[in-house]
Amino acid sequence: NRRVMERVMSTIAEDETLDDLDAGDVFTRCLDAFEVPDEDRVELTVSYNEIIKDLREEDVNAE
Repeated sequence: NRRVMERVMSTIAEDETLDDLDAGDVFTRCLDAFEVPDEDRVELTVSYNEIIKDLREEDVNAE
């Protein structure tokens, strides 16, 4: 989503590029950009990490 990426990119320091960030960093910056309350972040982060883990496992199985 272009608007989401623009919001995240606005939180990156001048000397940073998107290549400097991993997927977890980008996710955290999305939470920050959308001002997600702390009480919601734990559950969202756990779910996000499960999804990333599943995607990596599926990718390994595809080889």
